Amino acid sequence: MSPYIFFVLGLLLLVACAGRAKDRYNIRDTSMAECPSVGSCNPSHKPLCARNSHGSARSFSNPCIMKVVNCKDKTDYARIRKGFC
Repeated sequence: MSPYIFFVLGLLLLVACAGRAKDRYNIRDTSMAECPSVGSCNPSHKPLCARNSHGSARSFSNPCIMKVVNCKDKTDYARIRKGFC
């Protein structure tokens, strides 16, 4: 095989891995047919207090977990401040 083939395959592999790493830390689209799991979030601890349209407040460990919960539970929590409620 020519070195060009190896270069192209290596480049494709690099692009595919970079895309997966980005998706692991940022959940961008909650309109997916299936919601991501909490395990797909970065384990960083950046607590936030959020409130939904019904007025219920809830604390989340980080914004990613809030997005996952919103997707899975069909809720609309939005951050109101940093830290716990």
